[in-house]
Amino acid sequence: SYLRGDEAAEVQRPLDLTALLGTIVDDARDADNDVSLVSPHHIVIRGRLIGLRRAFSNLVGNAVRFGSTVSVTVSRAEGAIIVAVEDNGPGIPEDQLKWPSTNPSPCVYLVPGKLQCIIQILPFRSA
Repeated sequence: SYLRGDEAAEVQRPLDLTALLGTIVDDARDADNDVSLVSPHHIVIRGRLIGLRRAFSNLVGNAVRFGSTVSVTVSRAEGAIIVAVEDNGPGIPEDQLKWPSTNPSPCVYLVPGKLQCIIQILPFRSA
């Protein structure tokens, strides 16, 4: 299970990121949420399917919990793939915007109260 750390045992393998995100977005729509996906077709990456599904499901789940409209956008930039999950929610109150200085985060506040996380995903290249 996740709590025992078994996710580390999952082997990285090629997977279709667009299909994975499409499934997560479809699940959110089936639950009557306004979620959209904009992505190029068939972006194949190397990763751990269970871990990535958990991470993106969590991001989309939080977005639909706090916003009424959610957009998932996939783009390519400088050899990386960027997945943006954005919502129209209220954001995080200023008094709660705290990050431990000893724990650098890939997340920044570009707009007050709106957290943006940049996680670089490298495309899969077969040998």
